Amino acid sequence: MQLAIDLTLAEITSPQDVVTAGDSVDVKIKLYNSGSSALSSATINWELDGVQQTPYQWTGSLSPRATSNEITIGSYRS
Repeated sequence: MQLAIDLTLAEITSPQDVVTAGDSVDVKIKLYNSGSSALSSATINWELDGVQQTPYQWTGSLSPRATSNEITIGSYRS
């Protein structure tokens, strides 16, 4: 059974490598709409090293079975 609304993480695009201490790095992802309805918004909750980060409010248009462009959801300093 396919859900009408079903958004999943497709890929973490950044960071992809070890981050040098003191560097600030953007956290970037791609989303995948595995549901049967187009999506126009979502709240993305995420954490880093067990610490809850500020939720990212995504808005856009994502058709069923489509992957989003890269989205910057936040940043962190290592």
